[in-house]
Amino acid sequence: MAATSNPRPAEELGLTIEGVNHFTIPVRDHDKARKFWVELLGGVVRREPDWESVRKGRSNSTAMAVRMCEGMELDLFYQPFGQGEPDQAYPHNAFWVQAPQELDEFRTRLEGTGVPTVLMTRQVDPAPGQPCTVELHFRDPDGNPVEIACRNYPFREGVHVGPFDRWQIAYLWRDWPKAQ
Repeated sequence: MAATSNPRPAEELGLTIEGVNHFTIPVRDHDKARKFWVELLGGVVRREPDWESVRKGRSNSTAMAVRMCEGMELDLFYQPFGQGEPDQAYPHNAFWVQAPQELDEFRTRLEGTGVPTVLMTRQVDPAPGQPCTVELHFRDPDGNPVEIACRNYPFREGVHVGPFDRWQIAYLWRDWPKAQ
C-alpha cells in the first residue's frame, strides 16, 4: 500500500475505535504485582504467562493479564529493569471511582502497605466542602505512576491544590509491602 501525503480522516472512512483492549505495564516481580494490582486494588487475574512456552521459544509473552474493570485489562509484563525516574509523570494509568469514600478507602489501603500517596486537585481556589475532581496519585512497586480520581470529592484540608513533587510518592520496590 502506497503512503499518501494527505490520508483521509478516519471519521470520513467510517473507522471507529470501539473500546480498550489492554494497557501494558512493566513489572519486576509477578508475585508483588499480583499482591498490588489484585489483592490491594481489586483486579482479577485473567491469564498467567506460559513460562514453559517462553523458555522453549514458542512465545515471547511474559504478561499476566489482570482485569481492572469492565472492558479494561492490564498486561503486567515481566521487565527486570523497571520504570523511569520517580519524577516522571508519564506514561501513567488512571482510573475513576464514583464515591469519595472509595477514594479514601483506596488511600488507606495503599498507605497501610507502605505506598506513599498524594491527594490533589487541579481546581483553583476550591472552597471547603465544595465538590471537585480529586486525584489520588501513587506508584506501584515497580515505579509505574498510577492515579485514581473521583469527580465529586468534597474539598477539605489535606487535599493538595496544583502540581506536587513526585518524589513524595517514591519508595523502594524491594521494601514493599511493609511489614504489618
